[in-house]
Amino acid sequence: MPLSINGIILEDDVDYPLLGKIVFNVDRITDELTGNFITFDRLTYLPTGLAALTVPSNTTTCNVNDAIQLQDYNTTLSPPLVHSEVRLGGNPLTLYGLEFNSTETIATTISNDNGNDMNITAGGTLTITADDNITLTSSGLGNINLDAPNVDSYTYAMPICFTRERSDTFTYNYNGTGVLQTWELVYTTSFGIPTQFVADSPALGYTSTYWKIDVALNCYNNTTTADKGIAIYIDFEDTASNIYSPLAYNLTTPYAVYQPASTFTNAPQPPFQNFNWTDVIDLAGLATTGAVPLNMRLWWAGDATLTCNFYIVVTLTRTNLA
Repeated sequence: MPLSINGIILEDDVDYPLLGKIVFNVDRITDELTGNFITFDRLTYLPTGLAALTVPSNTTTCNVNDAIQLQDYNTTLSPPLVHSEVRLGGNPLTLYGLEFNSTETIATTISNDNGNDMNITAGGTLTITADDNITLTSSGLGNINLDAPNVDSYTYAMPICFTRERSDTFTYNYNGTGVLQTWELVYTTSFGIPTQFVADSPALGYTSTYWKIDVALNCYNNTTTADKGIAIYIDFEDTASNIYSPLAYNLTTPYAVYQPASTFTNAPQPPFQNFNWTDVIDLAGLATTGAVPLNMRLWWAGDATLTCNFYIVVTLTRTNLA
């Protein structure tokens, strides 16, 4: 007749410090020292799991198909034994080829709340796509930095502005010849635009090389007003002496305006003359020369000499031309 055994116990004869106490029951194998157990049906899966294991890079790791690496507790941290590491990818030292995808509704959260930095590096294109909003929040009131020569939306360059303001004095004196309406360079100042936006060589070029110009020139304490021959323009010169001229107001089509003298005197330093205009300029040449910073130059012509104090504010804003 068959022999029936309810259970088999394997144990060391000295408090089982090495083997422990292993109990074989009809449905499971149990380690009574730890309480861990495995059922016989799951034990049959063991050959499949073992086939996926590959030789690890060291004695403290376990590699599965050379694509998932389980790292033992890191005893170098303070305090020690605080975490394990899981690395994914064809090379366990590099995270790549990772895709979260599901046809079901899932919520995925990647959390790093231990105060350490989190870095995501892609050797090629990094794409983030959402069916709804994408939110970037610096809860610690830090910066969100977009360090790239182009920041685009629907293939169009997003605007970025650079402004130069000055307070100074200039004199127009017929260029020293006494001939009326002779162009004279009355003022120049450096206008710095970071190299990355105009003078680097992006792989795909600059989305737009056009910049909108906004000029506000307030002349006060003028020695002459109501000059019918006034004409003005500004241009830009790079450090290699190349000249960049605006589209609307330039040497051949200047900003020419006749302003009758204002009678406003309720201010410390009248009389005033105000000049304000908008223009556009193409700085594509800087991508070839790399000769920055620019010098902004103010040109003046008129029928009379002039000395004045002035405020000038000039802003360059990257723009798109259809």
